Amino acid sequence: MKLNPNYFDVIVKFTFITLLFFISIEVQAKSYKVERVVIEARIQPDGSVFYKEIRTYNFDGSYSKANYELSKRGFDSIRDVTISENGIPFILSDSDYPGTYSIRERNRTIDITWNYDAEDESKSFEISYLIEGGLVVGPYDTEFFWTYLSDRWETGTESLEVRVYLPDSLDPQRQFTWVRGSDAKVVLQKLQDGFQVQSIERFTKHNEIAVRLIFPSSLIDSPVTDADFSLEDVLADEAALEQRAIEAQERREVLLPFGRAAGVLIILLSIFFWIVRYRKYGVKHQSGKKAPDVIFKAPVPLKPALASWLIYSRNVVAYALAATLFDLARKGFYVLEEDQIETKFLKKEKTIVYLKKPETIPSTEGLYKFELMLMEFLDEKIAENPRLDKIFKSTDSKLTKWYSKWSKSLGDEGKAMNLIEPESKSQMKKMMLLQAFFMVVSGALAILVLTPELIVALAISFTMFIASFAIMRYTPQGQLLFDNFKAYYNGLKMAAKRASDGFPSYTKENLDMHMIYAIGFGITGKKLESLLSSMNFQQDDVSWMYFSTNSQFGMSSVIHSISSVTNSVVTTTTSFSGAGASAGSAGGGAGGGAS
Repeated sequence: MKLNPNYFDVIVKFTFITLLFFISIEVQAKSYKVERVVIEARIQPDGSVFYKEIRTYNFDGSYSKANYELSKRGFDSIRDVTISENGIPFILSDSDYPGTYSIRERNRTIDITWNYDAEDESKSFEISYLIEGGLVVGPYDTEFFWTYLSDRWETGTESLEVRVYLPDSLDPQRQFTWVRGSDAKVVLQKLQDGFQVQSIERFTKHNEIAVRLIFPSSLIDSPVTDADFSLEDVLADEAALEQRAIEAQERREVLLPFGRAAGVLIILLSIFFWIVRYRKYGVKHQSGKKAPDVIFKAPVPLKPALASWLIYSRNVVAYALAATLFDLARKGFYVLEEDQIETKFLKKEKTIVYLKKPETIPSTEGLYKFELMLMEFLDEKIAENPRLDKIFKSTDSKLTKWYSKWSKSLGDEGKAMNLIEPESKSQMKKMMLLQAFFMVVSGALAILVLTPELIVALAISFTMFIASFAIMRYTPQGQLLFDNFKAYYNGLKMAAKRASDGFPSYTKENLDMHMIYAIGFGITGKKLESLLSSMNFQQDDVSWMYFSTNSQFGMSSVIHSISSVTNSVVTTTTSFSGAGASAGSAGGGAGGGAS
């Protein structure tokens, strides 16, 4: 089967977008690393454990907080928590001042947060506390099972050192130790008074190191907490665990060829099915009636907001709201008035735009639902304060909720135009389900036997899942409408770039509509100024806008007013939020990060 290069262009584009998404997440993340973690745990004669952990961070940029989240599992309580840097203790306080720390007890974790100042430097912080109830004490044997490196850190760890001290000297032959997690990355050495663990390679943020230690109960003076606990049972458990690990490795060796073959098969099927479906349902219709590349008037009298929705790939953007407001004013439902006020600061003049209702209002017959929604919203706001910067206040939560409903109304109106071919939309959904199935199968097999082929299969099927949107296409009429409005958009952009060439001489009655369409298409600011200049725009072309008597009418005045309205409206959708991640592992072990 010979493939059209365009298919590969689409695949490459979606793959690039997908990879760019993940890269952007990494770029935006906080840039720091944990250079070294040094842990000292001293088992006390009374059965408590003094635990000290030194974390060395290397910061690239400015940082002020770090956290340490300890899972509540594996002990009864902790006390005497201290944080210090270079021997200087931090103060327990709920403030954000450097040199302070706070402790929060949550459902499953104990969260310790401390404050500091760091910029492009390394810092070491010491966290210490006393663990009570962290040992399982049997009649003859005692267990200390602790996670020293959690598998849920925000970043990897370059180096780990662990030193565990027993209450008294003990023949290493009487100590029994087992390493859990990424045991291949560490070396454990038994000593006369405990053991030490030293890393031999870097840890990722998903690696974990836990050590199970068994020693005679005679070394501590603590009551028995588990009368059934014994070394014999532990040895039996560990032998069974080792046997299961051997069986798992044998299964992996058996499944490895199957996993690699399955990964390759999923990759081929994922791409093959997408190409077949795209060729049949995704390639845009070629009709005998071809739209020009550039035109300088709207091909049909479509609502500017719907034209914006069309140009932005059937998505609602804030420019559509601004265009609707201008269009309602053009129809006589509102007037825009510019005025100059004197600011308190430096006594400078500031331009303010007011939205007002005229004495005579035309009939609302023929208006769409999204237009009526905007009118209802504006009428309510005008009664409170007619200033545009107050009407469209980005910090107003009610405005954000209203805008969401308004966007849905506009989107529903666009969908009602039936521009999308139903069969292609159905095939898009089927392809997304198929690619989702490939992702699930790849992920499930990767859990059983992780191979490079399955990792690639998971990435490819995810990329093809995103690329499935390309299968949905316009009807022949919808494609022609889109192409014509795209040509109109190109014409407005061209006129904005080449203002000196002048705008084609269409009737002056169309000039304000050109302006409104341009705003809906996102042509604003300097580009809009250039466009209006090319059209020889005059005050009479916007009779529904009034300018302050203190200034002569000119391009700067109209552009300032138009930009003020557009910018005020666009801010309605500007909202960002963020959240951090925290972690801790069962049986001790603390995660955390810096910010």
